[in-house]
Amino acid sequence: MTDFYTRLTSAGEQKIAAAALSGVPVNFSEMAVGDGGGQSDQPVSDGLANERYRAPLNRLVIADQGANVIRAEMVIMPQVGGFWLREAALYDDKGVCLAVASLPPSYKPLLSQGSGRLQAVNMWIAVSSTADVALITDPSVVLATIEEVNRSETAAKITRIIWSARLSPPPSLPRSVISGKKTTQSAR
Repeated sequence: MTDFYTRLTSAGEQKIAAAALSGVPVNFSEMAVGDGGGQSDQPVSDGLANERYRAPLNRLVIADQGANVIRAEMVIMPQVGGFWLREAALYDDKGVCLAVASLPPSYKPLLSQGSGRLQAVNMWIAVSSTADVALITDPSVVLATIEEVNRSETAAKITRIIWSARLSPPPSLPRSVISGKKTTQSAR
């Protein structure tokens, strides 16, 4: 077995199986991290040994459609910390732990300790079908990378250019032709 992994809990297996049968997706909503109670061992079977922080998911994406792998991401802000990250867990919208992960030990400092960082924690989970999962989010929490912002900005500029070209008259036609109104020439 590998040192670091993510696995579904028994509740997670049951909910994913029920989603496959019913067609109603499982609603992933939160992730929590813990320090493992000071140990780098495996997390307990259905939760964390010592939870230190919990937050809404930043995103849930299909990481590999062919392998039915999803990636869940939580972001820990620089103001949160002062603990080790050794374990993580994924929860649904009812607070049920669906998956647990062992993490490589990493210290998350507090700003008041003289160092701070924005920490993204990712869990990669193999499921029977990526159609069986859904993300429940608080839209005020979602963060984007600079690359994602730049890509969206470029797409918005292209869309704006296309729409302005569609709404503007061709430069070679007089406005009277476009509006359909006859213009009269004033006699001098």
